[in-house]
Amino acid sequence: MRRIGTWTAAAVLGAGLLAGCGGSDTEAYCSSLEDAQDSFSGDVDPANFGDLTDQVEEIVDEAPDDVKGDWEKLQGALDDFESALDDAGLSVDDLSDPEALADVDPEDAAKIQEVANSMGTDFEDASNNIEKHAKDECDIDLGES
Repeated sequence: MRRIGTWTAAAVLGAGLLAGCGGSDTEAYCSSLEDAQDSFSGDVDPANFGDLTDQVEEIVDEAPDDVKGDWEKLQGALDDFESALDDAGLSVDDLSDPEALADVDPEDAAKIQEVANSMGTDFEDASNNIEKHAKDECDIDLGES
């Protein structure tokens, strides 16, 4: 059986998951961004993945046009990753459980890996745009934890 390494979780959830600011109501957007700032800094705890996706969804709704597409990329990538896990009968928590990963069908494992690998560039580009916008419009440095 092909095993999915725990690095997948780190790559998907930790690397480049940064946020942005602005919106039709910039004050509300920046406030939501500030409230969620800790969720976007450092490593993401798999136990908090649902909270993170909820925060991203809320911010997508509030994001200004200049970064809305970037937020939507992040949200779409998270949704695709979660769907690939679900199709394999896994949860984000299972990524750190060798027993859960041992029985994953090789085709499902390949799909999860494919989705995780494809997220890299989208996450990096979108995160960079969002981080710059957050600093410029909201005076929030998402690169700091």
